Amino acid sequence: MKKHGVANDQERRLLPVDSARFRWACVLVPGLLLYFIPLGTLTPNQQHLLAIFCSSILALVVRPAPMGVTLFLAVTLIALTGTLPIGRALSGFGSPIVWLIFSAFLFA
Repeated sequence: MKKHGVANDQERRLLPVDSARFRWACVLVPGLLLYFIPLGTLTPNQQHLLAIFCSSILALVVRPAPMGVTLFLAVTLIALTGTLPIGRALSGFGSPIVWLIFSAFLFA
């Protein structure tokens, strides 16, 4: 069984030499492009939220950091950049459905 973060020989040949930097670049470059390049019909806050959301999804796929760290960074960035007020950024955690899904993942 493969441990998290340990690549076998075939995966080592496919990944660049410094895979951690490559993974962060795969997440940050599209996010920064979406964040700073105007997208016409979106307001700045909508565009910033889209950039952070897309970067979060990419980070969950590419895995430059564990899932918890990725999502914590996303919520922190939303609050620090002023994209959403902190109360609104954290409002999803007040729903019992979120905690039901979270507990289902813990037991799975």
